[in-house]
Amino acid sequence: MSHIEQNRGVSPVIYSPQPVTVVEQLQQGLVALHYTRRQVSVRRKPCGYSQSIDMTIRDAGVNFAKVDELARRCEAISRDGGGEILEGGNTYVSIRLAGDVEAAWAATYLPELTALIGGLTADWGERTADGNYVLFLHGRNGVKIWHEKTNNWLECTFSKLDETGMAVAMHKAAQV
Repeated sequence: MSHIEQNRGVSPVIYSPQPVTVVEQLQQGLVALHYTRRQVSVRRKPCGYSQSIDMTIRDAGVNFAKVDELARRCEAISRDGGGEILEGGNTYVSIRLAGDVEAAWAATYLPELTALIGGLTADWGERTADGNYVLFLHGRNGVKIWHEKTNNWLECTFSKLDETGMAVAMHKAAQV
């Protein structure tokens, strides 16, 4: 006799092998992507009535786009009709880079970026050697980056002084 038959008249308890927490979902997703906890760590932090989860990429060989997709699937933010975030019950997932990963990713584009930023003018954009990005001057000290592959701007306007941030953003976009 099965456990469901033994409990006739009572709602059957269905045992699910599914993870119970978002942290476990993220960890299982990382295992499915063949990443270890040493490559990408997951940590839950207290956040009032919501939960905040930090994922830290600790290995430069990790594909940011795949980790970001996993994080977005597990994130849940409730908003009202005007787009404001409702308080409580939200799950925020952020992705951080360990310092050595950020340096390794930035090294791909940093030398070329340094040269291109010096030559930016208000009239023309400067194209990277691989042809994947076009940098434009935005205001006096800002730089916007166009990604040819996705036909879209990168996440934000960068300060001319934030060459490392620009180089990391270009590396992330290249993994799409």
